[in-house]
Amino acid sequence: MAKNDNRQTRACILSAILGAALCALAPAAPAANGGGPMMIDRAVAEVGGRKITLSEVMAAVRDRLFEERRAPSESEMPELYASALSNLVARQLVLLEYGRSEVKIPEWYLNQRIDRIVENNFGGDKSRLVAALAERGMSYPDWRRDRNEDTIVGTMRQQFVDKSVAVRPADMERVYRERYATNTLPGRVKVSMIMLKAGDDGEDAAIAKAAEIMSKLSTGGSFAALARTHSMESHAEKGGSWGYIEPEDEFRPELAAALAGIGVGQVAGPVAAGGYVYLLRKDDERDDLSVPFEIVRDEIEQELMEQAAEERFQAWVRHLATKYTVRTYQAQ
Repeated sequence: MAKNDNRQTRACILSAILGAALCALAPAAPAANGGGPMMIDRAVAEVGGRKITLSEVMAAVRDRLFEERRAPSESEMPELYASALSNLVARQLVLLEYGRSEVKIPEWYLNQRIDRIVENNFGGDKSRLVAALAERGMSYPDWRRDRNEDTIVGTMRQQFVDKSVAVRPADMERVYRERYATNTLPGRVKVSMIMLKAGDDGEDAAIAKAAEIMSKLSTGGSFAALARTHSMESHAEKGGSWGYIEPEDEFRPELAAALAGIGVGQVAGPVAAGGYVYLLRKDDERDDLSVPFEIVRDEIEQELMEQAAEERFQAWVRHLATKYTVRTYQAQ
């Protein structure tokens, strides 16, 4: 009875993951041993004669949520279910096509991939893997089959989809113009600062301290190191660096004016303002605030490659669906 109760509990928990509206389990039926009711799994799709069950779809949803480290909202459940089912159907179509292919992945290569997973994740100890799988209610043969299928699907996708994907420079330029060319970098002046508090000794003591620091800078001292040692403002641990800013927006007028009067690499100060004494270095200055294409080129190319590969993969799956029988059933 305890075994049946546990099975029912797991089924109900999985059902709750997808929401009651998506529960395709059969109504409760009496257990053969006269115990409490048990839930019966049900096929939700069939691809080339191979049934895909609700529990498989639920497991796929659960794994996705686990990878994303989040809890779903109720409104997401239909989309999560549909996406998981679609992925499982596509996977089975690719496996069917592989079955018809004359070229097969060598068994030694599949074994090598399995050994690498065990080595990387379980220190080469297969018994640890088997124990971990048992906690999830999965057998080692089933796990090994799934991993081999992962390798097959990945290899087939690489052969028929990914290796033929290319991104046109015109498309990269279009994305850059739409997304980045109208954006601006955060500021035109890169600034580092050392701030000293006037304190009980008065402003003169702080100015004298600033002059001592200036002397060290003039003989090759590190602005960043001196900022970490002497500065009293929050950027001290970063060597006093504020990064790129608009001085007129961030600083008091006295400080912005001091920066405007020096060139890149020069230090302004001591500047007394508001009970503090400042030393300001202009690290860089730029006129064009648009994001340079070179900075985002790789990011744009990778994004467009992934989009093109996914579109081509989906088109390939639609083609495969014309070669094999695909049926889906209402999950209610």
